[in-house]
Amino acid sequence: MPSGRLVVDTPWLEDGEPRELAVRVPPGAYGVDVAWTEAPYEFMDEYFSGREVAATRLSVREGTVAVWEMGLAAGEDIERLRQGDEVGSNTDTSMGSFADATARRAR
Repeated sequence: MPSGRLVVDTPWLEDGEPRELAVRVPPGAYGVDVAWTEAPYEFMDEYFSGREVAATRLSVREGTVAVWEMGLAAGEDIERLRQGDEVGSNTDTSMGSFADATARRAR
């Protein structure tokens, strides 16, 4: 992450700007952990392994996690949410991604 500006959003963002987190991390190279799930299935007489990525984690510092916090973008405040409201990335594919904010290509 050359800039330390982390974007967490759908990989197929069609409208608007990507959801950039308000908290910055030091620029650098970070490890990514991936958790896989495997559930073979059949669809229309075709068999699939069902191997899918279940979760990814970007590790931005060493050591044991003491506290988890919601990754909020600028202007998001969970204290101001009303019933039925939510914050987070927009996606209808249940797919998320993260990247350095400066890596996004212009359309």
